[in-house]
Amino acid sequence: MRAKTKAWVVGLIGGATAYLYLWLNPAMSNPILWPGLCALAGFLAFLMSDTTMATSLMAVLTGAFSLNVIRIAIDVAADPTSHNLFPFELAFTLLLTGAGAVIGVGLARLAKYWIARPRVEN
Repeated sequence: MRAKTKAWVVGLIGGATAYLYLWLNPAMSNPILWPGLCALAGFLAFLMSDTTMATSLMAVLTGAFSLNVIRIAIDVAADPTSHNLFPFELAFTLLLTGAGAVIGVGLARLAKYWIARPRVEN
């Protein structure tokens, strides 16, 4: 599997899973857990592929954002007045998902650096 495809698949699944977990467990929905799950998704997406940081970040963002749009569409179909401030909801999704994914991708970049650096022998 090509590196970019692997990053997109892992990132989309990771971002969608992070959002789906919070969707199915509304009592667990808080602004600390969501970026944490997205950080884990970004970490795995970048660590498992040989792509750029931006590709892994966009894959996680796309997974969470697309699932949020699907959730809004389902809720609006049931009750047209339920998401009257959906642009702010989408912005909040991008903000929290992006913050978590940036941290995760950055930690994966640091892990790749520490793994690949030359060892000093005494």
